[in-house]
Amino acid sequence: MSIPERIRGASVRKPTVVKGIGEWRPPFVLYVKFNFDATFNQSLNISSSRIVVRNHRGEIIVSKTIMHKKVASSFTAEGLVCLQALLLGIQLGFSSIIFEGDAKPLKRVFHSISFRHVYRSASYLAYFLASGSLTSGHETYLLGGVLNFIADAGKKIRLRESD
Repeated sequence: MSIPERIRGASVRKPTVVKGIGEWRPPFVLYVKFNFDATFNQSLNISSSRIVVRNHRGEIIVSKTIMHKKVASSFTAEGLVCLQALLLGIQLGFSSIIFEGDAKPLKRVFHSISFRHVYRSASYLAYFLASGSLTSGHETYLLGGVLNFIADAGKKIRLRESD
């Protein structure tokens, strides 16, 4: 079954909190955490941004993927996802945010903000969202969760890592 077919019939799942070395950890109380990543296809000059926003209990507030055309480089793709995460934070009205991704810190606009680089295993949901979006060419914006097949893929990765 292709990614677009999965999206059409997919339901939303709320993954559990993941804790461990190099893995996702919840933010402090009163903060939300934005995990973001980008996938770049050099031959087509397109990229996909993915963002997952969770609260201090690890509950997903929103997940989002965005497709970008005419992207010059992977550096540009990373800049675009950082921008999209910042814009989403502004749109949602959060003032205490922790950003985790591949981009360098940008401290502006927000009362409190933190950016840190994390390994892909700590941001696996955002990775699977972007990969699926890049493959399908579809964007998503889901309040409170991610598509079931994204959550299932993340679960399989966590099981392999624990072996």
